[in-house]
Amino acid sequence: MIEAAFYTANRLFGLSSSNAKDIPLYHAEARSWIVFGRTARRIALFIGDYFARSSKRSGAWMSSFRDQHRLDGEVLPIIVNVLNFAKAGENDPAF
Repeated sequence: MIEAAFYTANRLFGLSSSNAKDIPLYHAEARSWIVFGRTARRIALFIGDYFARSSKRSGAWMSSFRDQHRLDGEVLPIIVNVLNFAKAGENDPAF
């Protein structure tokens, strides 16, 4: 599903992404990507936090840790998308 979402963003808006594995995140299950625009210019950091855990509230939401601005040089946004999917067991299929 993640790959399909990025594929759709590319087809609709010309966005592309690259895994950002070297960025420290607030939880081991969160994942991050650098997002590039049509001209291959870096435009954002996107964080996906997809699985339920006891420390998270229920539901799904999107927020930003840092907003984009250009007042004192270009500052790129850090966007987070949070969901609460049930994680499949190690040998169980995900439905």
